[in-house]
Amino acid sequence: MNHSENNVKKLKPKFSFKTTESNARQHIYKSIENKWVAKKNNLWKLVDDPLKSKVEIIDNVPNRIPRDQWISFVDYQYKDSTKMAETGQRPGRAQIYIATHKNKDGVYVNEAAKKYA
Repeated sequence: MNHSENNVKKLKPKFSFKTTESNARQHIYKSIENKWVAKKNNLWKLVDDPLKSKVEIIDNVPNRIPRDQWISFVDYQYKDSTKMAETGQRPGRAQIYIATHKNKDGVYVNEAAKKYA
């Protein structure tokens, strides 16, 4: 008998686990999902910089993340639907101004637009 089996035998008499396998599986999947979402949000908070363009953020690939996955992640974070889903609100005037005064590559259209952003 290994160490983990021994621990389970000790715990079973002390606790009553009344659940079905499908409920336990659902709980585990939800727990994994919540942890994944929190990790994703924490990662984005670390790299999101309003002074950097999308291209600059894409070029700064974190360690242990493949470049193609990083590009997909950054593209997803820059979608308006993602921003609206996360906040539950439509983008404000400032976000719309920035979005309409940048090229597709994330660079401002001119210096005046950059100055007021």
